[in-house]
Amino acid sequence: MVGAYTYLERQFNNDAVEATVYNIKRTCNYETFYENDEGKRTNFGYKTNPCTSTTEFQKIASDYKHREKNIKGMAVVTVRYATPANNGYYLADLNFQGSDDEFYSLHEKDKIRILVNKNDPTKIRKY
Repeated sequence: MVGAYTYLERQFNNDAVEATVYNIKRTCNYETFYENDEGKRTNFGYKTNPCTSTTEFQKIASDYKHREKNIKGMAVVTVRYATPANNGYYLADLNFQGSDDEFYSLHEKDKIRILVNKNDPTKIRKY
């Protein structure tokens, strides 16, 4: 029954529209290590950087469908879209984690499908 409700809620309360990726801000958390006096490698903590500042992200993103690990991080994707209800143009954000394919695959100017709330066109979610 939950599946039926979700389907109906999507159909009646949202419009599916095509959006254009306007901007992406990705931050990645990388483990940092150091070697102690005995040469033993020890976890020092996490460092947060823009993902594009490292070659590790580029390597994983280039073949994200076959990745062996997820990067811990967050991508805030700003999209531009028009709503069928009032033909107005809006900008809004979608958030993706390192476990989502979109975290790796989306680029500026890509087209994606989103769901726009019919009552509040500033509320969107992934299709």
